[in-house]
Amino acid sequence: MSLNKKIICTLGPSSLNSKVIKRLSELGVNLFRLNLSHTPLDKLEYYVVLIRNFTNIPICFDSQGAQIRTGNLIGGKIELKHGSVVTLVGSTDAINAGDFPLYPRICLPKLEIGDLISLDFDTALIQVIEKSPSIKARVISSGLVGSNKAVSIIDHTLPLSSMTDVDIKAFKIAKKIGIKNIALSFTNNSSDVKKLRTIMGEDISIISKIETRAGVENINEILNVTDEILIDRGDLSREIAIESIPYMQKYIIKMANSKNKPVNVATNLLESMIENTKPTRAEVNDIINTLNDGADGLVLAAETAIGKHPVACVSMVKSLLYR
Repeated sequence: MSLNKKIICTLGPSSLNSKVIKRLSELGVNLFRLNLSHTPLDKLEYYVVLIRNFTNIPICFDSQGAQIRTGNLIGGKIELKHGSVVTLVGSTDAINAGDFPLYPRICLPKLEIGDLISLDFDTALIQVIEKSPSIKARVISSGLVGSNKAVSIIDHTLPLSSMTDVDIKAFKIAKKIGIKNIALSFTNNSSDVKKLRTIMGEDISIISKIETRAGVENINEILNVTDEILIDRGDLSREIAIESIPYMQKYIIKMANSKNKPVNVATNLLESMIENTKPTRAEVNDIINTLNDGADGLVLAAETAIGKHPVACVSMVKSLLYR
């Protein structure tokens, strides 16, 4: 296996400390990722200083992007029971018991009666039943849903900006402190990339994340203007049937390879190692097959951000690259 492969490592509660940062650096991680969907703006500069105190490895800000998420729920999570009705509110926080916050707030008026809303990768399913005077939804499928989780409107695409207000503020911080790598979440077309380039300047390296149907359909034009791409298989599976994801991965990698643009792959590479010290055989096979497909980089997300064994995860990837 070629050693010219990149490891992008997400830092979070499990790894944002001197000991782990130093060890991951020694293992040869190529890029440290900070996910803006889970990193408070007021902590960004602090985390960058912390990382730079112990390594020279470059840092990447990964934007929130055009996505709908649950807000901060009272108690951090809510048990949605079949047949119950919740009130949807456009907010980052639940103020009253029974409120179910979704953000960005502009998404709520665009909902229609009958819309099916999947929460936290199909953990629960609700359906809009009323729009006036408030938006109400009935729980179709029960589940325990947490704060800041992904939301999908089934068969109804809502027009959202490619960048959130948080992203814009984070990009200003990035310019001020010299961050030169930005991952643009939910890149749908070349205009999204050009908009980021206008904000950040020409000396930035943009990794366009392909995680929507539109992103796949417009992959050719995106590849023409981006520096790299990243296939986020998790979010992509919210819009494309999961049984099609392996074929989609191969197609996108082939397109990127044809244009000599680096392509990285994320989601569930070593998911079992969030808890366990060893991966499954299926995970090891997935990584090798992904590299054989032509991927240039692998992205560890939850594995190193919140998992119990961040160093072991990177060690495992390195051992596979050296085979």
